[in-house]
Amino acid sequence: MTTYNLTQHRPFRKGEEDALEVPEIINFYRPDDPLMQKLCDACVQGQLDEFKRLIKEWKEMGPAAMPPPGPEQYPIGSLEPILYFAIRRHQAAIVSYLLDEGLKFGRLAQIEASQSRCRPPMWQVFLDHGWDINHTDSPADPPPLAFVLDDREFVEWYLAHGADPNAEAKYGWTPWLRAIVFAPLETIKILHAAGGRMDLAVPFVGLGPESRRRNCSESMELLRYLLDNGADINARLFAHNHYNRDAYFDPGSALNLALMNGDYEKAEELLDRGARTDVAAGSAAALAIKVGGD
Repeated sequence: MTTYNLTQHRPFRKGEEDALEVPEIINFYRPDDPLMQKLCDACVQGQLDEFKRLIKEWKEMGPAAMPPPGPEQYPIGSLEPILYFAIRRHQAAIVSYLLDEGLKFGRLAQIEASQSRCRPPMWQVFLDHGWDINHTDSPADPPPLAFVLDDREFVEWYLAHGADPNAEAKYGWTPWLRAIVFAPLETIKILHAAGGRMDLAVPFVGLGPESRRRNCSESMELLRYLLDNGADINARLFAHNHYNRDAYFDPGSALNLALMNGDYEKAEELLDRGARTDVAAGSAAALAIKVGGD
């Protein structure tokens, strides 16, 4: 039988213990126990019935089981590393079984699934076990839809299962706004059809070095698409969120940003379409006064 090294992966990475649903459960893990190795082998082979048999026998042993059960309130928690292993192996049926048996689903499982590029069947299992598709634990990062924008099939799956392109993190980022910065136009059109906010979009065209890797014609095509479809040409960057508006020193409108970045083709397009030249922009001094006043 192949030997599987569970200790090189989640949930053993330094600093991740606090992200576990029951952090102290890490003290009950026995990754090298023969049972864990047998479970890994059944998982790799996709042998759900054998996997269930091993779990059943382990549970029937009670306190004498090896590895030992977890604490009274979470006895099956000793087997938690197998959940992450099954996610990495894209074994949705086994993950579903483990969650049915009482293993807890949390942020690390989502991260593992995302980094392992798990396909919709795995995420459907998460949905079936209470995952909120529009929730984010991070104040800066928007919900998960924002991080599959390079995969049209996945974007459409998320939207079909209730993902909101305007679901907002504390600092104002949404899947829609991240798409304006990073995604291809075809994906942006899909999110627009799903309700992406056109009143916020225009200043995000060309925002940041990653977005500016688009060639000029792509950026202009996106800008024209937004304006042709009723986007607010004078919208201020992060007009909806004071946290990030202040973090960016409130540069104001897309026209202001284009001029600041030396993007004169974009500035000319905006002016030709009637962009105002008097949209106020903040400054470091103004921000300092505001913060001091607070």
